[in-house]
Amino acid sequence: MYCMSIYILPDTLIDEIHGMLHSIWWGSKREGRMGVNWLRWDKLTLRKDQGGMVFQDLKGFNLALLGNQAWSFCE
Repeated sequence: MYCMSIYILPDTLIDEIHGMLHSIWWGSKREGRMGVNWLRWDKLTLRKDQGGMVFQDLKGFNLALLGNQAWSFCE
């Protein structure tokens, strides 16, 4: 989280982290196990009152942390 508040993470790194999260929630065919098929990722990132599980969209979260840091410099 600290790195995300200082640097813009490249899309390839964000995709790799998303891949790791997906393999935790849905399982990996390489490991010979299948995870639980929950919902589509865009549904999981919704707020709870909209039926989601409030998982963070890492690209948006990265930009929000950088914006917060920029706002601190402006004060």
